[in-house]
Amino acid sequence: MAHAGTNVNPLLSVIEQQVRDQARDLALEHVAPRAAVIDSSGCCPDELVQRLCALISDHVDGACPTPMHLALRLEQVARHSAAAAAIAAAHGVGSFIARDHGKLDAPVADNGPIYVAVYGGTALSAEASDDGVVLQGTVDLAPGAAYATAFVVACEQGSAAGVFVVLANADGVSVGPTEVLMGLAGSGTASITWAGARLTPSARVGDLEQVSRLLDATRIAHAAQAVGIATGALDAALTHLASANTAEDMRQPPQSTQWMLADIATESEAARLSLWHAALELGTGNAYEAGAMCRLLAAEAAVAASRRAIQIVGEQGTLRASVFERLYRDAKVMEVLGGTNEDQLGIIADGLLPTLPR
Repeated sequence: MAHAGTNVNPLLSVIEQQVRDQARDLALEHVAPRAAVIDSSGCCPDELVQRLCALISDHVDGACPTPMHLALRLEQVARHSAAAAAIAAAHGVGSFIARDHGKLDAPVADNGPIYVAVYGGTALSAEASDDGVVLQGTVDLAPGAAYATAFVVACEQGSAAGVFVVLANADGVSVGPTEVLMGLAGSGTASITWAGARLTPSARVGDLEQVSRLLDATRIAHAAQAVGIATGALDAALTHLASANTAEDMRQPPQSTQWMLADIATESEAARLSLWHAALELGTGNAYEAGAMCRLLAAEAAVAASRRAIQIVGEQGTLRASVFERLYRDAKVMEVLGGTNEDQLGIIADGLLPTLPR
């Protein structure tokens, strides 16, 4: 069963299993002990941010990171801290797009670049100028923005629409204060303003097709975080049962509890398999519908898993300092982050009914 994260999985290559296990070990050692403090303080230590970004960019046995590697790593991190995973996800998507165009090794920061992927939507425009491109607009609630040394910006509006790499300290770029969300506390979510930021032609790393690729990768990264939250809820529920009951009682918890545990495990596994399928699709081409499907399934699984975990634990699970309460808050954010569940349903339906008039 993939939940345990330690056994051989025939659906994964040897390198992919190494990637998963490497991420699991790092998350257990460096993320799990800090998860509660990250949430309560609303800040992720700089050392851990650098460690997470290095993990995401690591080449295991010389293999270049793939979308599947990103999905496997993010799930393991999110099992312990969804906020830490959100930072890693923003960097992972950004570096994935930048690497495709030879931009990843730019000397952006002393300790290594922290790329954060940002989708501008209708709030951002890129206009052609005599000497390059001018970015104008503000994007709200961008996870990881407070930690970025560079942004990989996807812009669909204006005469020069495309994807650009922009230094966080460039003229005309400003990052707002960290926002306080109901979940993902410590993820460095903030607004970013481009006030007439002028970019040279070399800043462009992709056209509108690459914008779509960034969006597909973002959905998959969000799904991986949600699968991690769901798995973390199952971990926490099982740990609670093991510590609260004798070994004999543990073999036969109430049937209602058994069913809730089975539901969490089943829905998490279904979301995980959908996630892996979408990651493979992105690695070979277009993952538009597959990305929306896995994002929808995973977010729903995360909310249901964290809710059931609280039901299993009872009123102690509602305490503000409880891991279960944090999981529930984080899970709910995943249903709206980067597009609501209803947005994903719209994408899926568009693929099913492409010939009907709008």
